[in-house]
Amino acid sequence: MIVLGSILTACSGEPRREPASGQTSETSEQNPGEGEHSLAAVAAATRERVSVYDGIATGVITLIRVGEQTEVITAGRAQRRPRVAMAPDMRFLIASITKTMTAALVMQLVDEGRLALDDPARRWVPELRSLPPITIEDLLSHRSGLPDTTQADVDQVGTDTRQLVERAVAHGLEFAPDSRGNYSNLGYGVLQLLLERIRRRPFSAQLERLIFTPAGMDSSTLFGRPDARGHVDGNEVTGQHLIRLLPASGSVVSTARDIDAFYQALWGGRLVATDRVADMATPRGDVVQFTEYGLGMAVRKVSCGEAVGSSGRGEGFSIDAYTLAETDRSTVVMVNDHLSDALPSIVETALCG
Repeated sequence: MIVLGSILTACSGEPRREPASGQTSETSEQNPGEGEHSLAAVAAATRERVSVYDGIATGVITLIRVGEQTEVITAGRAQRRPRVAMAPDMRFLIASITKTMTAALVMQLVDEGRLALDDPARRWVPELRSLPPITIEDLLSHRSGLPDTTQADVDQVGTDTRQLVERAVAHGLEFAPDSRGNYSNLGYGVLQLLLERIRRRPFSAQLERLIFTPAGMDSSTLFGRPDARGHVDGNEVTGQHLIRLLPASGSVVSTARDIDAFYQALWGGRLVATDRVADMATPRGDVVQFTEYGLGMAVRKVSCGEAVGSSGRGEGFSIDAYTLAETDRSTVVMVNDHLSDALPSIVETALCG
């Protein structure tokens, strides 16, 4: 189990918001520090690592945080034709990092006593009533047994979340709830229905009022066109896929600074009570690409310990946002190449280098 005490304490203050400069490296110089773990040292090592992928990956944005200091490093291109250089505050589709925000909205309801993690979801989502009981915790941890949505599902019923859930229910579960893990975007579609029915507000309005505004995420929206263009094998793919598919699963568009602000607010207890945040980061089991997955976030091994956060992959974008356990050191790495191998290397350097 990951221990978050140092993270939760270190991040209790307000997140810093540095102005954009459009330069390739942008730093907050408050209390610069000294030694191998100072921001300057970490940034130098990370800048060198990012340079390895300049020309291999289309473009890279890397935010490094050490305490209250941040630096943003950019390389490569936001788009190829016409050629546009990557800039620090460009917006990306952040894909499954959206799930952490959805999980935070659910945990707020737990804080308020309006639901419990072991409640059956069908209490609010009766579309599930023909299935074995699936709990809120099962949905958050990808242990519900619900299948993932396929292109065939979308071709059949469109992108309406309720209709996609009903189609999945008709097919039945892939396994008994909580017997194992399997990544399911549809499970977060169920959570979207639950959130909208309990709060009686659209999911987009909940994100804006309860996540974006209190975290100071001034550049984030649900839906919207990214500034950077996504690429697969060198070909632009932005707009070729369905950004509106299951909004609570992966449709937020944001910047590295805003993602960092979100996690700083989360670790600082300004979105969800800190004991709930620690519960979110407690692994429930393996889920495909994640060795250890909790509630809307994952724990991953790095050479210097364990990191907690989330990853997003989709529409030509790859994003990682992780904080090193027992430290105030974190990173957000955004690459406009799908499944780019640049990410794990850059994350490793930013957290451990």
